[in-house]
Amino acid sequence: MIKLKDLLNPSVLNEGVDDPGILKCVFLAGGPGSGKSKVAGDLFGIQGITSFSAAGFKLINSDTAFEAQLRKSGIDPKDLAKIEKDQPELWDKITKDPKGVRELAKQTTQKSDITLKELAMPNFVENHLNIVQYAPIIFFTSILIFLLMGWLYGRYRTRTTEHVVVRDSLATAIFGLSALVLGFTFANATDHYDKRMSLIRDQAHSLKQVYQSSNYLNPTDRVAVENTLKQILKQRISKYENIKKMDDLDANNNALTQSLNTLNEEVNKAISRAPVSTKDLADNILRPQLTHLLDTFQEGILNGKHHPPAIIDRFLFALLSIGALLSGYSMAIKKEEDWFLTALYLGLMGFALYVIFSLEFPHQLQDANLLNADFLKLQKAWQ
Repeated sequence: MIKLKDLLNPSVLNEGVDDPGILKCVFLAGGPGSGKSKVAGDLFGIQGITSFSAAGFKLINSDTAFEAQLRKSGIDPKDLAKIEKDQPELWDKITKDPKGVRELAKQTTQKSDITLKELAMPNFVENHLNIVQYAPIIFFTSILIFLLMGWLYGRYRTRTTEHVVVRDSLATAIFGLSALVLGFTFANATDHYDKRMSLIRDQAHSLKQVYQSSNYLNPTDRVAVENTLKQILKQRISKYENIKKMDDLDANNNALTQSLNTLNEEVNKAISRAPVSTKDLADNILRPQLTHLLDTFQEGILNGKHHPPAIIDRFLFALLSIGALLSGYSMAIKKEEDWFLTALYLGLMGFALYVIFSLEFPHQLQDANLLNADFLKLQKAWQ
């Protein structure tokens, strides 16, 4: 029988401070076919061979390895109930033997239990956020270089080969795929930007509400709460300053989280000491406002680190570069050089890439004063 202390072993449950599902653990117990996997799928979206949910939860299930080992030993997992009833010796060997199938499955599961960071593709951008501002220029320069390379190669082919054919269908397919990925990336970046701006407005409004409702507290407690709110506001405004990599952002988020915890403790203690005439108001108005403030800031911390996988950017880069190469090659082969339209295409593509990166990484490419306008307005009012 599996003991609870074994399931709580740190080598099995190795959560990190940045895991979205930190300090949450759900145990599902039941016999084979009882529906454990279905419940996990319905609750957390963990389906098939996937070991992680979108919220960061990690599935530890030795049944997968157990069933594989049973089949490898020539035993159908559907026959377990019959074996338990009619062949007790074989059942004990499967489930209780230290070298049996069940124990081997548990060892296999523990060895294959790797963290999200070990599975994730290394993201150069996340470790070098300071170069994001140059990403549009890098993309633009690469497109220009590949365009010229294709044109030069096309000129070479026309001089060395009598008859060269350009397959327009292939170029059209690549351009179509490039447009699809570019549109998907733009839509994704727009959605992320709208969500972040909505959270900024919500956070500023929540700070304002708690600040105003602090009037229900004792004067001494009110001053302490207001000072903490001002500190939180200052930390939120400077959160993205001098950020070079994701670890720097994590450090700022940790400092902000500590201030939020301090505010939570101060407000809850202050409500218990509030004057009798305003205690009910503090409990019914200030407390829910505080809860909403903490929720919005926590959501903002998680949302600020959410970006598309690095492979999407690399795929887009490859498609645009190949497309530029074919464009230059086709111009040279067909002798249809139109450098005005080429310059117009490059300019529009460069601007489109700048817009996409500005929406996806607004704090690196946009004016900080515009992004923090609601916070700065609130800071000015509190001075």
